[in-house]
Amino acid sequence: MFYLLLVLLTLLFSGFFSALETSMYSANHLRLLEADRAGDPAAKRAVRMLKDVPFALATVLVGNNVANGLGTQFFSYYLLDAGVKDCELVTMSVIVPLFFFFGETLPKQYAYRHADGMLLRSQGVFGWTQTALYPVAALLNLLGRWTRAFLAKSGWQTVKAEGRAAVRENLENFYREGYLTPAQKAMTAQIMQIEDRRVGAVMQPLDAALVIAEDTPAFVAGQTIMRGGGKQALLVNRDKQCTGKMVGLNSLIAADKSAAVKNYARGILRFDARAPVGVVLHKMRANGAGLALVEKNNRVVGAVSINRLVGCVITGIEKNAGWE
Repeated sequence: MFYLLLVLLTLLFSGFFSALETSMYSANHLRLLEADRAGDPAAKRAVRMLKDVPFALATVLVGNNVANGLGTQFFSYYLLDAGVKDCELVTMSVIVPLFFFFGETLPKQYAYRHADGMLLRSQGVFGWTQTALYPVAALLNLLGRWTRAFLAKSGWQTVKAEGRAAVRENLENFYREGYLTPAQKAMTAQIMQIEDRRVGAVMQPLDAALVIAEDTPAFVAGQTIMRGGGKQALLVNRDKQCTGKMVGLNSLIAADKSAAVKNYARGILRFDARAPVGVVLHKMRANGAGLALVEKNNRVVGAVSINRLVGCVITGIEKNAGWE
């Protein structure tokens, strides 16, 4: 029974590390930054962790592998004490599906839907495990940096094994190897062209975007947004300079009509002008953002709306398919 309790404990740790890994990539960084500025200590630790994702990820991977390895070993000890023959086969038959569903799949699904809360609640335990695993995680992180630097200097190209890079690589391989139909080839070519297009080429200059002075009454601001045919607007100060905040029409509907619109403002996503259109569109949809700022050399140079991005994607595909 003692070994079974240890197996359960390692399963909990495996699920914790798996959920934490997913929450690091799915959390809303803007909300965490706002909570940090409001004085939330857990948010402060989470923001600090996200500033060095490779090291945090090294800690998570080490912890997850240690938990999985110990869980397998403890279950083998339990079977040996119980006199079970072929305990290696039984261990693999039980531990692999157990840790796959309860240590990987279910925690990741939960973390994807509750990324912010998971990241905040996990900071206490993660701080302790990061301290305990620091030597191994630091060495692993250092080796990873050396490997990337060596491959870069030697002319080798490292291939990202996840995300849009993997999708793009597979599309290109299928295209070259003849697995796609003519229609699929045409669509694939257009998708890759859209991915190559940068958001800086799609943005609007700030003077062409819908802007509202931050001291404008909420009622007037709401009317301005509706007349502009949008749902959000950028806030500017008295000098007509961008404040880095936006206001949504939905938040103004229930607002005090005479209150300044800045009381209902919130942070806004920012993207580098070189960011691919597809990546920006995905992140804006994931964060429920209809408007974002575009930066070049850390200076705001324009704004982009989700309607403009969707139009860019749809128009490109329509042209390629001959629908126009």
